[in-house]
Amino acid sequence: MPLSAIILLVGLVYCRTPATYFCAYDDFLEVHRAAFEDTRDPSRVFTTTHFQSYKYRPLNRGLNLLSYRLGGGDAAYFRARNLVFHLLNVALVYALAWLLFGRRWTAAAAALLFGLHPLANQSVVGAVMTNTAAHAGFLLSLVCFLISLRQTRRWPVWLALALAAAWLSLLAYEAAIAAFPLMFTYPLLHWFFAREKLADARFLLALAAGCALALGAFFWMRALYVTAGARQALPGMKALVKNALMYAAALLSPVDVVLADEWLGTPLPSELYFGGVSAWWWAVVAAGVCAAAFAALALVSRLRRQLPADARAKMLFLPAAILASLLPLLVFTDKASETYLYLPAAFAAVLFGAVLETLLLAGAGGRKRRPAVAFAAVGLLGLLFGGATWVRNGRVARCGETARRIVTELPAEKLREGAWTVKLASAPGEPASRRYGMYGWRGVDTIGATAARAAMQLVSQNEELAAEVIAPEAVASDCAGARDVCLWVHEDGRVSEIGGRSAGR
Repeated sequence: MPLSAIILLVGLVYCRTPATYFCAYDDFLEVHRAAFEDTRDPSRVFTTTHFQSYKYRPLNRGLNLLSYRLGGGDAAYFRARNLVFHLLNVALVYALAWLLFGRRWTAAAAALLFGLHPLANQSVVGAVMTNTAAHAGFLLSLVCFLISLRQTRRWPVWLALALAAAWLSLLAYEAAIAAFPLMFTYPLLHWFFAREKLADARFLLALAAGCALALGAFFWMRALYVTAGARQALPGMKALVKNALMYAAALLSPVDVVLADEWLGTPLPSELYFGGVSAWWWAVVAAGVCAAAFAALALVSRLRRQLPADARAKMLFLPAAILASLLPLLVFTDKASETYLYLPAAFAAVLFGAVLETLLLAGAGGRKRRPAVAFAAVGLLGLLFGGATWVRNGRVARCGETARRIVTELPAEKLREGAWTVKLASAPGEPASRRYGMYGWRGVDTIGATAARAAMQLVSQNEELAAEVIAPEAVASDCAGARDVCLWVHEDGRVSEIGGRSAGR
């Protein structure tokens, strides 16, 4: 399938997202920061950390400020930006697969499966997430690096582009530091397995110097603005193993958990922790990962017999890339998130396409053996992935519509001036949110308790406003102030004043 057709198909699956309003607390917190802090003082983009944490992401913050200024706070500008970079990444995955294996079928299969992959979805639909832009730099750096290895005269230009792209990616998302060791990993694997030197001493010296310069510049900038007390507690071994198992299970499963919930009524992963089901679920995950490991060993044994040494080195680079892109997140974060699987899903798609072509298409002497099976496998996975991503986009659209309804039904004229305190309570007796990413929020949770103040100030443009989410049973005691505006929020986003009247505008 031509690349243009793949990009068009992926764009159609995501066609609803640009029109979707903001959803969940991250969106409102970061847009509020762009509207009130960074618009007044753009230098804060480079001189402050990510919400007073140990994270330093100036390009993340800068992209959100630019999106806010271009669109005047319209969510469409944030969402269109993410989608454009995702489509660019589809093309980069195609290029990466082509440069590694030189097979159009492998490249097309990888681009299609990655573009539709549900594990890539959260990074695309999180309006203020700039992950797709950061990962475009990561993938571009690998593509330029592979090109530089093929050049005899212009390799300094391509290597400089690779290092610059990796550095920009690092300024948007610190886990992109994995791009630098991967540039050494690829030629090292070739030398180890095929005794083939892809790079001479000049190239390796330039690569080492470029990496030192890029990393030195980043850590120097970071040291200027990250305070000594901003440290992240490292997760324990239990959390590290648990998260690694979850990531492995997610990457190996052909059926998405949100799709299974929508079509089969199965619980979401977060719901399996209740009622003592957690131990059973972990046993199933561990058994599945072990079975996949045995299958992988058998597959490796077969590929080892069938592939030449240089092809084995290229194939092994992809698991190394999956591990490298996950390792910083495993080591420094104790909470698992699908947003961390965007790049691993890209590398896994390339690996799947290469393995499938090797086993089913590239027979002895280049003779094609079982093309129908190969096309059926990619087609089935494409349908499952595309269906899952469509369902996820629908849930995010409902979340955005609920959040939009909440903010548009506020008594805006009343709140435009003065030091009011808006108190939001979930209407009693209505369905509660289902907590899994952005795919189960209802009612006031589509804004979030931590972002209530940010959302109210953003909509009213009144920085004197305070806001909080209160428990329904606390309404009588917490809504006694003369400057309180107390509102019921229904699960579909309708708002009414406590007492039964419509809130109006």
